[in-house]
Amino acid sequence: MESVDEESNTTTEVILSLETKSVQPYKTQDEYLYAMKEDLAEWFNTLYGLDITVDDFFEQLETGVVLCQHANNVQSFILERLIEEKNGIFQGKRPLPKSRDFIVSTIHLEF
Repeated sequence: MESVDEESNTTTEVILSLETKSVQPYKTQDEYLYAMKEDLAEWFNTLYGLDITVDDFFEQLETGVVLCQHANNVQSFILERLIEEKNGIFQGKRPLPKSRDFIVSTIHLEF
């Protein structure tokens, strides 16, 4: 059985392994929407081992279960880091910024 720290490190490694895609100009909104669904489907599949495709992207997310699972995981991740920061335990991880507003804005930018 994995410990919480090992599981957390695995999640961090998966997040860091997601490649950054370049921003490309699209001719139509449909092209842009297709590209966004493609990227987000790949992202959710990589993070959670799902089988979301471009064609069923909205159907897979319409119940909100996947999005709530993701929100809960983000919240747990942040709470773990805040506890580690309070206890002075960073274990090679980047400490969180002091401002809560910065943390929240960073979450929105990264996820």
